[in-house]
Order: sequence, then C-alpha cells, then structure tokens
Amino acid sequence: MPILETAAAIAGAGGEAASKVVVKATATKLAREFNDRVIGPFFEKRRAQAALIDGVRRYMRSCEKKTRYVPTIAIQGSKFLLDEVYEPLVLIRTEDRQEFEVSGFPHEVFNANTCVLVTDSAGMGKSTLSKFLLRRCLDELSRIPVLIELRRVKEGQTVESFICDEMVGANGTEGCRRKLMESFSKGGFIFILDGYDEIDESIRQSVSLDVFRMSREYADCAFWLTSRPDSGLASFTGFLEYKIKPLCLDQAHSLLRRYDSGRGKAEPLIAKMKGLTQIEGFLGNPLLVTLLYKAYDYKATVPLKRNIFFRQVYDALYQDHDLSKEGAFERRKKSSLDSDDFHKALRALGIVTFKNGKVQYGVEEFAGLLTEAAGLISPIRLEVGKWKSDLLSAVPIFMKDGHDIRWSHKAFQDYFAAQFAFFDMGVRCEEFVRRLLSDDNPLKNENVLTMLAELDIEVLRSGFVRSYAAELVARAEKLGMAGNELDFATFSARECGEFFILTTDYPEEKMLSGFEKFPDFLSLARERLGREIAFKQATLTRFEKNAILGVFSDAFFPRHQLIARLDQRAFMRPDFFGKFDRKKDLDVIEGLASDGWFSVNDALLAVRDDSDKESLLRMVGRCIHWGIPSLVSVRSILGDDQGKKRAANIDDLLSGLGAN
Repeated sequence: MPILETAAAIAGAGGEAASKVVVKATATKLAREFNDRVIGPFFEKRRAQAALIDGVRRYMRSCEKKTRYVPTIAIQGSKFLLDEVYEPLVLIRTEDRQEFEVSGFPHEVFNANTCVLVTDSAGMGKSTLSKFLLRRCLDELSRIPVLIELRRVKEGQTVESFICDEMVGANGTEGCRRKLMESFSKGGFIFILDGYDEIDESIRQSVSLDVFRMSREYADCAFWLTSRPDSGLASFTGFLEYKIKPLCLDQAHSLLRRYDSGRGKAEPLIAKMKGLTQIEGFLGNPLLVTLLYKAYDYKATVPLKRNIFFRQVYDALYQDHDLSKEGAFERRKKSSLDSDDFHKALRALGIVTFKNGKVQYGVEEFAGLLTEAAGLISPIRLEVGKWKSDLLSAVPIFMKDGHDIRWSHKAFQDYFAAQFAFFDMGVRCEEFVRRLLSDDNPLKNENVLTMLAELDIEVLRSGFVRSYAAELVARAEKLGMAGNELDFATFSARECGEFFILTTDYPEEKMLSGFEKFPDFLSLARERLGREIAFKQATLTRFEKNAILGVFSDAFFPRHQLIARLDQRAFMRPDFFGKFDRKKDLDVIEGLASDGWFSVNDALLAVRDDSDKESLLRMVGRCIHWGIPSLVSVRSILGDDQGKKRAANIDDLLSGLGAN
C-alpha cells in the first residue's frame, strides 16, 4: 500500500481532513492530539492490549519532548524550539540532482521511493532533519513515527527489539511486543533511523542486515536513514539517496538571526562577514554557522580556517563566555588544568575515542577512555573524576544522553583527533594519514583528514598521496595508458569500477531507481560480457533520459574521490570534463546502446574517435563526480617534493647552531 494511502487509513475516516490540520497549540497538546486521533484508533482496530496502547502513547510523548528543542553549545543556558530556529533545508536526489525543500513533511521524496537515504558530512543537519520529520508526522496526524538513534543499539539487540524496548518497555510482555511487530506489517509507520555512521563497528553488519530486512518485510512502511558517507551503505540497495544542499548566504544569515533572537550579535557578525570569500565553506554548513556565532561572540573576529574556527569555539567554551548574562566569567575548573593543558588532554581523548569508533559511551566505558587518554599527556597530572566533571559542565564538550555520555557533536571528536595527530604524534603523523587513507572505508575518516590537510597539505602528500600517485602512473605505464590525458582517464575510470549506460529502451530501466532490479541487471551484464563483476558499492545518476550505473568492488573509487576533495591540486580533473556537448554526448550513447544498454568500460577501448571517448568519460564523470585525475596534475605532484625541500631548508637553518 502506498504511504499516502496508508496514512489516510491510519487516521481513520477523517484522515484526509486531519492531515490538513495546522496544530497551533502547545507542544504538549501536539503529542496528546496525535495520541488521541491516531494511536488509539490505529491499535484498537488491531484489538491490541491496553498496555500496548499506553506504551506507544508514552513513547510519542517522549519523542515530542525529545525533539522539541535544539541542543546547542552556541549559547549556553538557552533553549531553542526546533520549529522556531529550523532553517528549511533542501534535499538533492543523487541520481538526477532534483531538489526538494523540506519545509514540511517531504511528500514528494517519499512518493518517489518509500526508502530514503540521506548522506552528507558532519554538521549538515541530518539529525535536525530527522527530528523535524518526526514533528511533521505528529503535526499531520497521520504516519506513526519511530525515531531510532542507531548509536544506541547495543550488542545482542536487533533493531526491532530496540524499537520494542523503546515503545513498550524492556519489561513489556511477549504478547505486547509481538502485536507491535505485527502492526508494522500493516503499514503506516515511518522508521527514522538516524546516524548509521555512529553504530558500534562490532555490530554494524548485523544492524545493516536488520534494517535491510525490515525494509523488505515491512514494505508498506517508510524508512528514513541518515549517515555520513560510508561504504557500508552499499547494502541498502532499495534506498534512494539524497544529499543536503549547502545553505546559501541568505539562509546562513537567517539562521544566525534565528539563534540571535534579538541579542544584537547577529547583525555585526553578518556585516563583518561581507567580502570574506574564505569562509564560504563554513556558511554552507548549519553546525558551523551556529558555532561561528559562538566564536564571534568570544572574540569579535571571523576565523578564516576550520582549525582556527574550532580553537576559537573551544576557547569560548573554556572561558565560559555566556551570552545569556551580562559580561563574561570563567567558571572554576575542578581539574585545575589551564586552557592549553585542557586542550592537550582533549586532543588525547579525541584520538582514543576516534580509534574506539564511537561517540557515545556508557559511564564505565567513558571512565576507561578518560584513563587511556590521561596516559597520553604525561607529564601533565590529571584526576580523571574531576576532568570528567569539567567536560560535562565547566567546558561542555560532552553531554549526558540518558545514562550515557556523548560528544556534543562528532565534529569536535574529529577536530581534537586531528589536532593530536598533528601536534602530538610527531613524525608518525604521516603513518596515521597512511592508515586512514588505506582503510577499507576511507570516507569515514574524511573530516579528520580535511582538518589535517588544512594544517599542512604536505602531511597528506608525504604520508600517502605522492606514493599512491606514483603507483597509479606506474600501473598505467605498464598497460600503455599513460601517454596522454585520454588514455590515463580511461585507465582511471576502468580502475574505479564498471560503468553502464541504460536508455529508455531497456525494459526495466526505471525499476533500477532505488536498485530494486539491480541484482537482475548485474546477472544479465555478467552473462553478456562474459566476466565477473564484483560488487561492493553502486551509484546511479541520470543524463537526460538515460541512467548511468557505476558498480564498484573495492575502496579504489571512494579513495580517489576523497583524495580529489582533500588535495585538488594533486587530483585535478582533465579539462575535457568541463566541455559538455549535450547533442554529441547523446549521439554517442544512442550509437552504442544495444538492447537498451552498454558497458562504458568496453566502449572506451573499442571506440577510436577521441571526441567519442571524451563523451563517454564525461558520462562516467557524471556518475562519480570526482576521482578521475588528470595526468598533468598527478605528475606535477610527483615532481613537487616539498617535503625534501623543507627538510633541506631546516638543515641549512640548524647548521652552525650550537654543537654539531
């Protein structure tokens, strides 16, 4: 049953009218009205036990309360209603770049596919969108929202058992839990699964299988899954992927004014930002916009680099410059650490928790991590209990989440981990970079690597990029594909993965949207091409009425994409990627398609005309956006050995100083 029909059925005979009601009462009434008009009728029709209805009603009240306010460290001591400070975000569908503004419940998004995947970098608003989505469900009096913060799923739990614990209590009767799961199969629920990238590594595979199975078993429900980029997302083949569009300048200004709420800080900040093109990257990110407010209030300057930005926010938190009070004061630190030593301790905590792979911890686990971090900052003396108290109150980098403790935002963990690698690891920082970029899932490390690249791009080049580029050129030369830009781009594309173009003549082309028929097509391609096509990750994009499918078997493609974003000079795209010729590209596709599809990898070796090759490579570029570097840029980075030059300059500097 389609989700809109299901929603009307849930709401009962008055469902259509009820969905148009604009609830202007208090937030408490929002949950009460939803419970009275949706929860009661829905479960009573199923002849469910009264305990089940009571449990779900309590859960809805809890969800409404949990999503009512936006947590922020930008203005300590202040609470902001989500519905008042939410700046409408825009989703961009990956396959065709179509945009959808989320100012209410995103009907168009779910009408296209009831399984939605939202991926983007830290601070882009994924969790805020999830909370906003839940509140719009309550507002519409229709779908029954279930919010699952995936980081809270523990070892030994299935996602369904976690939901049952949340909705009817861990001590709920087996009959009650069974009836709840039976109700899922009737449709009308929307499962909001937030923070896939924050799942404990040890249970990630089992959670992935749970979510995928649920999306098939409860096909009449809707699923909303959020994550940072992560190769593990390849398992969700039925989900349609979206990105979050960066805020435009007007939206960033609007968000600052919403948080300012008449304090008189936003307008001077906005005036000071004019003409500062260096901070445009900050202003597209909602988290960084709100933290910019905090940084500016502490020190009336606009930080131009991400690392300086986070340091300024940290300094503001350490000094406890509270905008809700007149003047500023410094709250006494129980640990007795000064600002620099406290920062050094946080750097150590950042690296040990980054290695741990989690952002939320039980009390005992957190104490163990604090002890491990303390062992990295000798000779600084630190009492772990007092330090913990400071982290939760005096310098609130962490926050309580029920019985657990978590980073106020994962971006802070990334910042302090990068700071430790750069300032405390010494020469082993390059080894750290090499390990992160050699990981099977390098995308999960992007934020840390971005901050390291900003501190010193040579650390990335010496640690990984230069040797990796040399290996690429050597492999291309061995295959005779390093003579010119076209040959090297063809080599890079074929190394990234298998690419296919499907036209509207392919009978099930439209069914590939959301990858429902992806396994069938993969079997067909293997049979026709006579070779194995390994699969770990896939992407689908559109050009006119054609689908461009990329199939990837290992970390080569995401690693290329990541390096291209971190070091554009080293992995700059060939010039012909920017020379689009719509008619030419369409003619090439039409001439090569047989039975509605063809392999781009094979076509690149078969065609003789250089302009035809350029058209095919532009199609690949549409599919993967980055990751095919120009031969000139790769060779230039090999000949630009800044590390050796710097070492020689230091040798010159040291010569004659003191004893040899």
